[in-house]
Amino acid sequence: MPKLKIASVIGKAVWDQTDDIRDVISIGKLVQKNDGAEEVEQILSAMTK
Repeated sequence: MPKLKIASVIGKAVWDQTDDIRDVISIGKLVQKNDGAEEVEQILSAMTK
């Protein structure tokens, strides 16, 4: 269940900010088991800079 939860967080964050499905795959590779929405937002903001 945690994987499904983090996957929905990643999908929503990417859809709201970049609309590029490749970013979902990249973030999925970088996120750790215990990461939450805050870490996903940090990774996405670092990727878009």
